[in-house]
Amino acid sequence: MEKSLALAAVALMMSGCSFLFVGGPSSGWEDTQDLDRLRSIAAVRPCTTSKVPPITDGVLGAIYGGVALTMFFNPDAFEPADPPMTRGEELFAVGFLAAMGAPTIWSALSGNKKVNECRALRDKLNEALGRER
Repeated sequence: MEKSLALAAVALMMSGCSFLFVGGPSSGWEDTQDLDRLRSIAAVRPCTTSKVPPITDGVLGAIYGGVALTMFFNPDAFEPADPPMTRGEELFAVGFLAAMGAPTIWSALSGNKKVNECRALRDKLNEALGRER
């Protein structure tokens, strides 16, 4: 039981990295052609270009989802608990894993969108700087 609680606590702390650590650019950068405006947008709100947090969230969400589906369709796939879990306890575990997986996947998708926007802003800024030279 203590081991399960420790694993649950670690899982809670690890989910949602993209919500916490990924920042996107300020709005309005897509329509801006002015180099000074692009520079100020990039300077005022630095954004994240690394895909590590969204990928981490995606992997964790896939693990949560995979384990939840496996537990739902084949509860005997894992080492039996001692004492054995009732079907109600198994379904509670499935629900818990699904509840952990859904926001983690959402975090991955949200973080990936922010990183893609940040990279697009950086490319647009570099293109504008290249035209200026």
